[in-house]
Amino acid sequence: MASSHSSLEENLKCSICFEIFKDPVLLHCSHSFCKACLDRSWSLKDVKECPLCRKITRCSLLNNLVLKDACESLVEEKKRRILAGTQGAMCLDHAEKLQLYCVDDQKLVCLQCVAWDHQDHSFCSIKKAASNCKEELKTSQEALEVVLNEFDDFKSNCEKITRHIKSQVQKTEMQIKEEFEKLHQFLREEEEARIAELREEEEEKMKKMEEMFKEADGECSILAQLTQEVDAILNGKDDDFLQNYKDINERAQYTIPSLQLDSQALIDVAKHLGNLRYKVWEKMKDLCPYFPVILDPNSAHETLTLSEDLTSLSREYPRPDFPNNPERFTVYPIILGSEGFNAGIHSWMVEVKDCTSWIIGVAKESVKRKEKCSAVPAEGIWAVSLNNNKYSWTSQVPTTKYQRLKIQLNLEAGEVKFFSDDSFWPLHSYTERFTEKIYPFFNCTCENPVKILPVKITVQKTE
Repeated sequence: MASSHSSLEENLKCSICFEIFKDPVLLHCSHSFCKACLDRSWSLKDVKECPLCRKITRCSLLNNLVLKDACESLVEEKKRRILAGTQGAMCLDHAEKLQLYCVDDQKLVCLQCVAWDHQDHSFCSIKKAASNCKEELKTSQEALEVVLNEFDDFKSNCEKITRHIKSQVQKTEMQIKEEFEKLHQFLREEEEARIAELREEEEEKMKKMEEMFKEADGECSILAQLTQEVDAILNGKDDDFLQNYKDINERAQYTIPSLQLDSQALIDVAKHLGNLRYKVWEKMKDLCPYFPVILDPNSAHETLTLSEDLTSLSREYPRPDFPNNPERFTVYPIILGSEGFNAGIHSWMVEVKDCTSWIIGVAKESVKRKEKCSAVPAEGIWAVSLNNNKYSWTSQVPTTKYQRLKIQLNLEAGEVKFFSDDSFWPLHSYTERFTEKIYPFFNCTCENPVKILPVKITVQKTE
């Protein structure tokens, strides 16, 4: 039966390309050829003649429909035999068993393929090729699993940030309402305006987080599907694996998108709560204090607790619900002011009378937030401290405990000075050429608070 099938196949091959006829045409001399083969043959000659008998033809080409149907039937029969065969994968071109793997072309071949199309190529056994390729694909699969885990972690952090945004909005809204309640009924209009601004920011940032989460989720779905496909083909037959290996391996070389959160992902609580009463001071100027520095809760270490007006801090138990956003300090109990300075002279008073362990001063915007660092100028921190009942600016045992300290930052002169509240002379000072934005810096390892004090406001009316 196989011999008869091979003989029939030989009779159905074009004498130009030696392949089974494709779109055969019939000449008046009764010879048939693939239309494309005949067109190529005639394009090189001035006279249209039969490539076999050399008879010149002047008639139009006739489609050999009978031969075309026979060839298509043979091709379909070959495919059916290959798909239904029990002797392993078969060559679609020669209907023979695929016995070798061509290393150069990365495909399975039969013995006729070796003789016709793969001369001087390198070959190996199917078993050896499958083993080598599986090891390579397993490496790609492991890399995909690492990326998938990274996206899972990223999604988890996105979910935590989403929950934190909602918590921030709820808490901030409550505090806004409490502040406005103190200003009585005629400030309701201002209250509603600020809540609307908060809601607008919530919508914007929630939408952004949903987009990032959706993007990460989409990438996870792609990676999960790809991993499943790789796993399925790895567990399949070697011949099926090798037939699909090149395509699946190219797809497995996945380009890792960037996994980075926007540094402004969280609600800007300081914008809504910071100096809130001062901002409506034109209406109630004698009722509301003004604080020169407002703490930024988005930068606070998880062990720090802030007052509702964001002007004092103390250390308590860790709060694992804090998301790991880019602004947040994760190693030490540090927090920065919500506003940085790059010009001018700025000063603020800090009450430290009840706190037994603190570091206060200024820090550059690029200070390390996720790594260990020391509170020294080389690390971008200019500060003084109290630790183990010793002040950093003197080696002497203190005879008195300082109640309040004033920090003065002069960016034009490149100076940071620290004063006691009742002294004209500085306790300590630094001279530095500042090249980036500078922020108020606080470190507290005590349950008693460090407080930023309000400043006195004087009003002078000019004509």
